[in-house]
Amino acid sequence: MIQDLQYALRLIRKSPGAAIVAVLTVAIGVGANTAIFSVIRAVLLSPLPYTDADRIVALAESWPNLSGPRPISKLNYRDWAEQNTVFELSAAARWWTVTLSSGDEPVYLVGSLVSPSYFDVFGLHAALGRTFAPGDDQPGHADVVVLSHRLWASQFGSDPGVVGRSVRLDGEVCTVIGVMPARTSVDFYAPALFRPLTFDVIPLRSDHELSAVAKLKHGVTIAQARTEMNAIGDRLANAYPESNKGYGVIVRPFPRPVGLDTEASLYLLFAAVGAVLLIGSVNLANLALARGVARARETAIRAALGAGRWRLVRQVMAEHLVIAVGGGLCGVVVGYGVLLIIKAALPTTGLRAAFPPDTTIAMDGPVWLFALTLSVLSGIGFGLAPAIAVTHLSLIEVIKGGGGDVGTAGCGQRGARRILVVLEVALAFVLLTGAGLLIQSFFALTHRIDSGFDSTNVLTARLPIAATRFPSSEALNAYLDRIASRLQSLPGIRDVAFADTLPTQGTPIGRLFQIAGQPAAAYGSRPVAGFKVVSPSYFRALSLGLIEGRVLRDSDRGGAPLVVVINQTMARTYFQGVHPVGERLLMKRVTIDQNDFGPDVGWTIVGVIADEGVSPFGDRAAEPAMYATREQNPTRYQALAVRTTLEPTSVQASIRAAVAAVDRGQALADVATLDQLKIDDVAPDRLRSILLTAFATVAVVLAAMGLYGVIAFAVAQRTRELGIRAALGASPASLLRLVVQQGMAMVALGLGTGLAITLVVTPVLKTFLFGVGSLDPRTMATAAGILAGVALVACYLPAHRAATVDPLIALRTE
Repeated sequence: MIQDLQYALRLIRKSPGAAIVAVLTVAIGVGANTAIFSVIRAVLLSPLPYTDADRIVALAESWPNLSGPRPISKLNYRDWAEQNTVFELSAAARWWTVTLSSGDEPVYLVGSLVSPSYFDVFGLHAALGRTFAPGDDQPGHADVVVLSHRLWASQFGSDPGVVGRSVRLDGEVCTVIGVMPARTSVDFYAPALFRPLTFDVIPLRSDHELSAVAKLKHGVTIAQARTEMNAIGDRLANAYPESNKGYGVIVRPFPRPVGLDTEASLYLLFAAVGAVLLIGSVNLANLALARGVARARETAIRAALGAGRWRLVRQVMAEHLVIAVGGGLCGVVVGYGVLLIIKAALPTTGLRAAFPPDTTIAMDGPVWLFALTLSVLSGIGFGLAPAIAVTHLSLIEVIKGGGGDVGTAGCGQRGARRILVVLEVALAFVLLTGAGLLIQSFFALTHRIDSGFDSTNVLTARLPIAATRFPSSEALNAYLDRIASRLQSLPGIRDVAFADTLPTQGTPIGRLFQIAGQPAAAYGSRPVAGFKVVSPSYFRALSLGLIEGRVLRDSDRGGAPLVVVINQTMARTYFQGVHPVGERLLMKRVTIDQNDFGPDVGWTIVGVIADEGVSPFGDRAAEPAMYATREQNPTRYQALAVRTTLEPTSVQASIRAAVAAVDRGQALADVATLDQLKIDDVAPDRLRSILLTAFATVAVVLAAMGLYGVIAFAVAQRTRELGIRAALGASPASLLRLVVQQGMAMVALGLGTGLAITLVVTPVLKTFLFGVGSLDPRTMATAAGILAGVALVACYLPAHRAATVDPLIALRTE
């Protein structure tokens, strides 16, 4: 083996250029695979931070008018917990925002209100102190808080004495009772802190705002749990038809803490980099076959002198393994660079977060082992065919063929090389088509987000307000008016607006409604649309396009008739063939003065506006939505949008100072331009498109190199034949056409094979596509055209040499 390695190194030194190309080819394939594997291992394959993962399920409601898992009614959850016999434990949770008064500036945090049993469901224990105990959710006892490890480190300096300390949350004094261990996030948005979820105010059954988890009893399957929970859901629908008719229960395995389409995206990219490595290995196998033919005389003589078949195979494999291992080591460096790009580009906060921010992604020992294993396997893969081929050589045939004649290669090897090229072209076509579809989808999505508003010179921020801060709607609106007046007086400020969510973030709640004059439906079976509360200046500040009627006005205040503006999708969905302006909607009205739903009240539609962005969730589509003024439907959830005449970031400090002048305790969180929000919103789509395009480009280059190598070798093997053709009168153009046709025939076969694979594979991309079909003919035609053009160049270069061959030199060639 040592002799074989020494011999392999001598051969590599004799042709360093070819060796460098081979090493880089392996490095690119192994490096890309290693980078994606590092993310997959950390996000999808690492042990979950909790115990008995196979027994933990997520509970949700199914609604009659919307697909997928939906929030749960508090009263429905209470009945589920009391009536089921399949769960050992269950717990409810609700998303929660809060302002922590700490240091000089208040800090805005996203947390979670949870049942005391929440941590017990997952078997999680505090690193310091304790988690919640029974009774902590009772009125008067819920002023306790558990900190995440991340918040403990960032805001409390990892002080072990924090347990027992008092902190102020939304102005309320709470006691820290525990700190969770690091990397124990069970949700991708990773709550910063936890408080007990209380039921001190009994809501209506139609109030849906919870998520829930449960732990199956030993021996109970998910199918059994679904059967029982469906029965409970049917009983509740019969008992409360007004609120529960058509509603059901969804029981599913508790998902990993990853974002909306993160898992599918990672496996898609892993398949893509696997294809790149396969193309690279095929390319190197082709090169190895060609070099094996060139060294046929030497190999045959070795066999004639007594070298056994295994000895010859081992010698050839040693050379390829040296190249593969060298490529694998370089691949780790390439993988580290790709991993840095991925980590920098993937969002870890907000609705589009890919995974919790405390997830550790590193190139550690197992990743190094993966890279080494992959490189060895690729070396075996591209070296096995030429290694076996050398064992079938005959000394007599080689000497007769002169060691370089086309006959030496044999029909089998020539056919194998052509099949490998066809495979390369086919895989490159699949990757190029997939990249083209994702690029089109990305631009369509970006255009769709841009179409509803003008994001130029708009600065945004969250303005969290404590639930107990203002006793009445009038007091809240007066406070917001003071902030707006202060900001409006600043130089460079054109418009100031408030909303309960910002563009690109959808609508915060859904509202069930009934169109007046249409047949009445049970409350729970009514259609639903997003409901957004804004200040009248919101439409002007964001330059939202008005299609029909008018926008909301300052006169649409508390004592005025209730009015809403609807978006184009709602008009198209529920008012086909009817002008919606002037129509009335019957809906419940919820204000900060009213904790429960009152009776239906009438809201008049006064205008239709363009769709404002798209849903931030998996469907990435515009959804029906309506807008009401903050004066007519006050809410504590507020965000700020300021249109400036200057560069937005230049007024950020003055805006902070103006808000602090009104109230030093008011947090101003997540300050960003609207352009930045748009960038963040499509960050996963952009990264997916960029990476797949990069991998497809590498695949096209490798396929072109493989095609060039096969054609160039074929030309070299046919030098005598081409010289005879030229001597007998064949024109350079006919020789050029002869060689190009040979190459393009392989390309055509590869494109046909790639098209067949594409028809099977690309429907998987439907999850990631927006505004383009998975079998888009234009994209496929473009991909085929690009590949054909690159292939034509790859064929032309050796064909041009063949066309200009000197017949006298060619005839003297042995």
